[in-house]
Amino acid sequence: MLIPIKYLEIHVAHTCNLSCVACGHYSQHHVGGTVSVSQAIAWSKKWNNRIEPKSLGLLGGEPTLHPELTDFIKAMKRAWPHSQLTLKTNGFFLHRHPALRETLLSTQTELEINCHSEKPDYLFHYQKILEHIQDWHDIKIILKNSTDEEKARSWTRKYYGFGNSLLPFEDQNPRKSWQLCNAKYCLTLYEERLWKCPPIAYLKLIERNYQLSQSWKPYLDYQGLSDDCSDEELRSFVFKEEEAICGMCPAREIRVKKGDPMKKELLSDPNNSSRSVTDTEEGVTL
Repeated sequence: MLIPIKYLEIHVAHTCNLSCVACGHYSQHHVGGTVSVSQAIAWSKKWNNRIEPKSLGLLGGEPTLHPELTDFIKAMKRAWPHSQLTLKTNGFFLHRHPALRETLLSTQTELEINCHSEKPDYLFHYQKILEHIQDWHDIKIILKNSTDEEKARSWTRKYYGFGNSLLPFEDQNPRKSWQLCNAKYCLTLYEERLWKCPPIAYLKLIERNYQLSQSWKPYLDYQGLSDDCSDEELRSFVFKEEEAICGMCPAREIRVKKGDPMKKELLSDPNNSSRSVTDTEEGVTL
């Protein structure tokens, strides 16, 4: 019997053309490349006879970096025919995929475009994106702005540092961390397994490319859920709220200013490598 869930997401690409500070998917580290269509199909076959997501998010990283994006979307629609697909993108490379509009229409996939900055250079590119889709009236398009005050509240720090200096939080209050988490319902499909959220799933990518401290060991030991689990184990995993691994994230809200995500300087995140709150973030204890 299929277990209905609200939302499942899968990376189309792990890397991104932008460098947003404190990305919960670690995309500003630019590691991991893309997920092949065949990989995504294989992973989906492990689970599409066990769970049925109401919504399936195709994202990254930046999914439009994938050279076979339209094939990827079609494959995921075949794998999850009853799920509402949503392509989540910053839109910079929509023009690279001339068949995208037709594919979105034929698969009834929504297009969600997120604006990440109010800097003039960024807005110049964003205007070009809007012009590219101005006559896409047959596609459901969702425009999100993560720079306005309301949306900016969701851009919060989930770890300290960058690369080798990456550190988890040690607030030791997994329940509070889960309650504050804006990814608590973002069940993730990665390497054939289900993961509680993107930060724990893609921590593996960081481990493969950087020398992380021992403080990450309890979280790197987490293996997600394998498809050989029982139905009872699957239900418990899908509907469980906080777990010990939630302790890797803060138990207090620490908002982060994105700055200019088009600047390469953000790759090193030099002002955010320690546990102190800097002038690029705003700490709020709840």
